[in-house]
Amino acid sequence: MNNSKLVSLLKTLSLSEMKEFKDYVQSPFFNKNKKVVALFHHIKKFHPGYDNDGLTDESISAALFPGMKHDYFKIRNLTSDLFALAKDFLSQIYFRDESIYYPTFLLEKLREKNLNIIVEQTLKQFKNQLSKETTKDEFYQLRLAEMSQQEHFYQITKDPFGSHSYFQEDFDNFFEYALLKLLKFYCIMIHDNVQNNFSFDMKMFDQVLDFIRTTEKMKNPTLIVFSRIVLLVLEKKEEHFFRLKSLREEYSASLQREDRYMLDLYMSGFCADVYNIQAGTDFQREHFLISKKQFERDEMTVGKMLYPDFLIHVKIATRVDEFDWAEMFINKYKDQIAEDEKQSCLNFCYGYMSCKKGQYEKAMDLLSRANFRSNLLKTQVKVLLLQCYYELGYDDQVLSMIDTFKKFLNRDTTVTEYYKNAFVQYLKISSDLLRVRELPKGKKRNYEITGLQMETENVINNLFGIKLWLREKLNEL
Repeated sequence: MNNSKLVSLLKTLSLSEMKEFKDYVQSPFFNKNKKVVALFHHIKKFHPGYDNDGLTDESISAALFPGMKHDYFKIRNLTSDLFALAKDFLSQIYFRDESIYYPTFLLEKLREKNLNIIVEQTLKQFKNQLSKETTKDEFYQLRLAEMSQQEHFYQITKDPFGSHSYFQEDFDNFFEYALLKLLKFYCIMIHDNVQNNFSFDMKMFDQVLDFIRTTEKMKNPTLIVFSRIVLLVLEKKEEHFFRLKSLREEYSASLQREDRYMLDLYMSGFCADVYNIQAGTDFQREHFLISKKQFERDEMTVGKMLYPDFLIHVKIATRVDEFDWAEMFINKYKDQIAEDEKQSCLNFCYGYMSCKKGQYEKAMDLLSRANFRSNLLKTQVKVLLLQCYYELGYDDQVLSMIDTFKKFLNRDTTVTEYYKNAFVQYLKISSDLLRVRELPKGKKRNYEITGLQMETENVINNLFGIKLWLREKLNEL
């Protein structure tokens, strides 16, 4: 009995929910079997742990049917009935507390019974509740659409030829709901297509895109935001980023937590692309401000902090010399990192910060103790160690690291060719840097530097800052 589906479900109920469930089981509207009521009262004595050895089919049988021989099937039937009631109870409390369709079903029944005065009062009541909602997400929009539909249906019965304005409102509210859902789907599809090279059948995408580019009549704040997110993800233009930044300030209170998080994620993605693909630094401060805002709102995660995200936030802050903030972030979230990755994460973060501060010996010590399972993160550690060796003038170690790095890339099957090619370019130019650094000043040296600068501009991406670092070192020669 302890491992039954019934007990598994009951364990999840809070004390207040158990009290409600007791009323539910005892209500003749839902249950007329007194033995099921008796079974509930017997089992609830063991709540919430249900770890007592006395909770067996035999003990239940003796309690419910004293003096009678234990009947396995009789007890099984009763526990099955109670389990069915428990499932119905969960659906009932969800319907009562969460269901957006509760007002719809109530109004439909009231209209069916021609209770017009009560219909009008109920419509007014639910519309008043909606007007007080601060979060204007798709669930709000669906409730608004359902309410508009009910009012439209009611007005038709009163005046079939004078209900056109209600029909338009009904359509507009449902259209904004449907459009918002489509845009959220499109955002994910576009992202997955870029990240994972998976092609979706994005039905009506071109028509929807034409609409959001040309209309200024959308009302729902979340819809307005996601319309601009789609344009940002597709076109990657600064104007879309700054428009979203403005919308985030204007509509922050109207967005649900998950939508604010997704907005920040897409804006961060734009900043990351400027840095990683274009090797641009113009959006580094904007990137940090997004992380800072999330930190201030305690909205850095949806769920638990994942260690790759942990590393990214520290790097974003470090790039703009926000070391105190990075330290504050580390102290707040480090205990959320899984134990098997925690120490490597901390070593990497403090090593990265030390490298940015010019403390290369300290950085090398910390980075050498960052032992990640991910090959991409191992690659990042190698990039930083090579840079530390170069800064300290350890030329032999640089050449040895380049050789080791090349062999690592040849063996690795997880890093894509796109990134491998960039790292190969980076290693070649890093090796040439050592040679040119030793040349005496003059035309030959300047000629070599110019050639390396041209090669650097042809490096295909700036992952882990490799292109920016090469530019910086060449400018120092």
